[in-house]
Amino acid sequence: VAATSGLVAAWIGDFAHLGTREVMDDLFSDGPLREADNGRLHRHSRWDQRTGGVGASLAYFCLFTYFFSACCIGLPASNGLVTPSFAIGAGIGRLAGEGFRRAAVLLGHTHDPLSPAGGYAIVGSAAFSVAVTGKLSIGVVISELTGQLSYSIPVLFACVIGLSVGSLVEIDVYSMIARLKALPHWPALSSAADFELTVGDVVDEETLEVVGVPLRSGAGTGATRVAVRDALAASKHAVVPVVADSQSDAFVGAVRTADLEGALRAADAESELDLTPLVREDWPRVTRRTTLSHACFKYALHQHDRIFVVAGGGRLVGTLDADKVGKFLQRRRAARGDQAHRGLAAEENTGVV
Repeated sequence: VAATSGLVAAWIGDFAHLGTREVMDDLFSDGPLREADNGRLHRHSRWDQRTGGVGASLAYFCLFTYFFSACCIGLPASNGLVTPSFAIGAGIGRLAGEGFRRAAVLLGHTHDPLSPAGGYAIVGSAAFSVAVTGKLSIGVVISELTGQLSYSIPVLFACVIGLSVGSLVEIDVYSMIARLKALPHWPALSSAADFELTVGDVVDEETLEVVGVPLRSGAGTGATRVAVRDALAASKHAVVPVVADSQSDAFVGAVRTADLEGALRAADAESELDLTPLVREDWPRVTRRTTLSHACFKYALHQHDRIFVVAGGGRLVGTLDADKVGKFLQRRRAARGDQAHRGLAAEENTGVV
């Protein structure tokens, strides 16, 4: 890969031998990418000395960086991920900016009336990086790196658009690497059709059964030892749901099984357990009508692999585990692949292809 990239870089032009920092400095500059007209360009970059001019150089740079960065992602000695996505996005943005600059000249303007070409590079860098990584915080990083706070609003807007478009095309690259290497990761939607799914499409009525420990038992002020033991015996997870009382089953929060076992050992044999200090009242919950995309967002936001399903009045009815959602989405992806394969085979049999 190193030898091939070196040979291709020598054919593309001198700008392909620059470091990523030097390239981004050139792309973010407000002036044209010609040494005679822009004294801020790095020496020997020569963006305008290739056949086809600056536009051809930028196009070759984007294709070169994209291809070899993708080749290096799976190698033990990686070329990086975020920084190359910065450079690729900046190249695409700068190419658009140069196109607008050229159009402005043809229309009789001495400069681009909308924005300097470097501004398009900054916005393009933010949009592409967010689409690749799936992280909106990239917009803040771009503003800090460039020091161009005047582009904050376009950058943030581009980040939102990039995240939306990237989510419709495919999951972010970190989730993809985790999936390919069978590493633990949060479920993520990878098709536009998946965004129409709800929690009710994943869970079945007969599986919506869960035993919660009542925060209060009858007229008492705490949970009984019997109720706590029953909840621990029924739970196979690290957390146990807590309900207000045994009559309403209103979901209150969750408590770790280790904390529940410790409280059970420390309490007197005849006394009730006060679980209020142990309960996590902010534990995420969803309903059957909640979109699956919002449920996946809750996994990533709260960093919990289990969220609870509630019905009318907040009544606890079940659980939704991240691994179950991941397997459900994997089955849908496999079904779509099989369907596409069968459709292609049918077209070949009928002579369309």
